[in-house]
Amino acid sequence: MFAIDWDHHELRYVKAKPTRTGRSAQVVDAGRVAFDPNLTPREQLQAALKEVTAGAKANVVVALGVGSIETATISVPPASDAELPTLVQNLCRQQMTFAEEEPALDFLADEPADDGTRSVTAMLLREENLSPIRDALESCGATAEKVLLRPHALAAFLTKGSGLRIAVSVARGLCDMLIVSEDRVVAVRSLRIPPDGSPEQLGRHCAGELNRTMFATLEEPAADAAPLELLVLGEGKLATELATALTADFGTEASLRDPLENAKGIAVEDSGSLAALVGALSPQFAPPVDFLNPRRAPAQTSRAKLALIAATCLLAIVGVGSWYVWSQFAELDQENARREQQVRELNKLVKDTQQKRAQAKAIEAWEAGRFSWLDELRYLTETMPPRSDMTINRLSISGGSRTATVSFNGVAKQPDAVDQMERALRDVNHAPRTPGLRDRPGRQQGWSFQTTMKVRPRPPEEYRRTSGEASP
Repeated sequence: MFAIDWDHHELRYVKAKPTRTGRSAQVVDAGRVAFDPNLTPREQLQAALKEVTAGAKANVVVALGVGSIETATISVPPASDAELPTLVQNLCRQQMTFAEEEPALDFLADEPADDGTRSVTAMLLREENLSPIRDALESCGATAEKVLLRPHALAAFLTKGSGLRIAVSVARGLCDMLIVSEDRVVAVRSLRIPPDGSPEQLGRHCAGELNRTMFATLEEPAADAAPLELLVLGEGKLATELATALTADFGTEASLRDPLENAKGIAVEDSGSLAALVGALSPQFAPPVDFLNPRRAPAQTSRAKLALIAATCLLAIVGVGSWYVWSQFAELDQENARREQQVRELNKLVKDTQQKRAQAKAIEAWEAGRFSWLDELRYLTETMPPRSDMTINRLSISGGSRTATVSFNGVAKQPDAVDQMERALRDVNHAPRTPGLRDRPGRQQGWSFQTTMKVRPRPPEEYRRTSGEASP
């Protein structure tokens, strides 16, 4: 079994075989293959795969960085696990704009809230990106067994259990992050590390990005809780500096581990770049997302079975109709028996449909609690300080029907403008948090900031009362 990933410069691979017990895998080969710059990207991948597999038929697990996929966080109304794949696909088709036959859409769903709604992180690997992978493997006689996210495979190195657990793999130019809570994926990141800079600077940079990821993803008080496990996968000065920075930031001792420590006779420089590939081949690792085998709704009943059911229903209707005509001439006790049977059937119908009726009410409540984002964006625009004092560069929105998270960053001419902005926005429906400011020296002087704000929905008429005029 092989696990591979690649960038513009090289293919990385790990080859493993299962042990006798089948509970673990022994790494028997690992390394990198540099790409020939004179070949096209497709030819580069094919040539490197042929060199790695030596022309033999092989099963391959493909690991991708987070940047290779499109993601969307959506809130779905109450639904059963069987209904969830179809519901997620329909909702995502509106946001992500993909064709009916788009195959590689998978998702992670949170536990249902009290009202039955769920927050779902949908992930799409477009066919235009998946087809070249299949074609390159088939040209070498190999078969793709799984296509998964590289940071997810770091879970193979974490212990199971409750609480917050974090794994980070680091190597030259690359850093993957995985945050799990209660054995559920909370957040993933794939970073490109700047090629220049000292190990101390780069380690500090990665630690800062992990802090920002946790701040933007976790709810209070979990955002301020110390992780129960903090693992750095890699070797060398960079991994050591990152472990030191994480220990100082989180108050939890970060343990440092070489992912190839159990691979006898294999020495690879910057082994942190292979950590996810080692984890992907572990029998203990079950990918939470697999783009080759995404979650699907249960198979529909066959046409023959539907025809049989229809025929049975038709015969039943004919029989009930005949019985009804005959019952008009029956004795009074027979009429009473028929009425009692109808009452029992109606009671059964009420009982059988109780769950669906409750689900309909929950969906109606969910729909009533949705955000009026046009009104919200107008409110934010009118409430922000004038452009002469502050410029917003980027704004993103994620969340559900009860609360949402609005994140934006920008540049303020003076620190007071950020304080003014927070005071203007903060009310019962808005809770802005700006952890810090950074001075921007040079020609365009100012103070850069990153603000995250929890927002609660309110009806459109409340916006109209606030603005004094009709909403657009």
